[in-house]
Amino acid sequence: MNSTGLEYAQNIVNTVREPLVVLDDKLRVLSANRSFYGTFKVTPEMSENILLFDLGNGQWEIPKLRELLEEVLPKSTTIEDFEVEHNFPAIGQKTMLINARRMRHETGAREIILLAIEDITERKAFEETLNQSEEKYRTLFESSWDALMTLAPPSWRFTSCNRAALEVFGAKDESEFTSFGSWDLSPDLQPDGQSSATKAREMIDKALRDGSVLFEWTHRRLSGEEFPATVLLTRMEIGGETVVKGTVRDITERKVAEKALLRANKELEGYAQTVSHDLKGPLTSITLAASTLGRLLPKGFATEGSEITDLLRILDSNVWKSAALIDDLLAFAEAGQTPKTLETVDISEVVRSVLKEKKELIEERGVQVSVDDDLGVAVMDPTHAYQMFSNLVGNAVKHNDCENPEIRISCLVETRPGRLRYLVRDNGPGLPDEEMEDIFLPFHKGGNSTGTGIGLSIVDKVVRLYDGEVRAYNGSGACFEFTLPIQSL
Repeated sequence: MNSTGLEYAQNIVNTVREPLVVLDDKLRVLSANRSFYGTFKVTPEMSENILLFDLGNGQWEIPKLRELLEEVLPKSTTIEDFEVEHNFPAIGQKTMLINARRMRHETGAREIILLAIEDITERKAFEETLNQSEEKYRTLFESSWDALMTLAPPSWRFTSCNRAALEVFGAKDESEFTSFGSWDLSPDLQPDGQSSATKAREMIDKALRDGSVLFEWTHRRLSGEEFPATVLLTRMEIGGETVVKGTVRDITERKVAEKALLRANKELEGYAQTVSHDLKGPLTSITLAASTLGRLLPKGFATEGSEITDLLRILDSNVWKSAALIDDLLAFAEAGQTPKTLETVDISEVVRSVLKEKKELIEERGVQVSVDDDLGVAVMDPTHAYQMFSNLVGNAVKHNDCENPEIRISCLVETRPGRLRYLVRDNGPGLPDEEMEDIFLPFHKGGNSTGTGIGLSIVDKVVRLYDGEVRAYNGSGACFEFTLPIQSL
């Protein structure tokens, strides 16, 4: 090859991204490309006509590489993807794939060796991380208490499962389990009357579109027994393929507990209403009798400060307290009842009605009330909305002994769709830390409270009835934050 050809070949070699080096039959460096010099921090002057193993103060003295070039290559024309690990002083720990080829020099008098070096350090690190992640995932997969499984297209049958899935569905092994699809381990119809096969595919499509979907489902064990479950379907990429991971949780015990709780609540509500109704009659009679007695007593007999007058006053006071307690019990029972119809409720209008009702008390105590211009529109029973704000405003007025009492009613920003978030705040002494956990319990009274202790329980009950959240905390006064629904009718 003439000088022009050599220069042309060298230019081609220099464009190759992987380090290349040409050795003579004595393993001395004849030439190398720019990538080799740049990667291993050496120069042509430091390298050419130097034994490969002496380069860079012996940094290429690698036992595996020496064995490859001195013992293996002489017996074979080529060696492919020989992996070598070495710690280079200038560039650190590296993992390389060595490809070597023996070639005849143009003169035919001697052989040369073309050495191609591929740095796979980052790839190996990624593979190791991936293997660790897969191992971690497999460990979590197998150790989960929930039934886990994967489904793959196009049939969307099960492709893997953990031990919990075998136990939940009663399959003897993974092979038996993966012979089914999710609709095969379900009754023909779901509780809403929809075909299990049709609905399952709809849920899979939703998980693929949205990333995940959570829903309740009726499954069937291999024994034929049906059971309620929650199912979470999650889109995943495994080995370049899109699959769906299913997480199934048997909620039989939860459903039994919910039914028992619902029954207990209905019994409690019925009991409260019955007791309240039966007590109101006698109290009304006592009130009328006390009033009549006061009128029938001879003039001058029931003078101010007399024993009879004091007894009549005590009787009247306790009758009214008992009546208030009965009214609160009825309100508490009604707060837990599922509304027969839902309405759009203008919360600003509700708050105005509450403030109008409590106007006399507010003015008497000199409370300054500020309300956001727009409190939004909730979808609920109007009575429930009124109960909530009436109790929260009433509490804020009664328990704020600040010199200049204030109440603020705000509509906060809510990031979740379908919800309104509210804050009722006063500038009073706040809530005692020791009472914070019990603040929403029925009949819980603070240290200076003279009420029945049911008001905040009603607030809690109403919020939870609409799947909302409520919390109490201190922030320059007592703060009550809660959510209400705005779903479409």
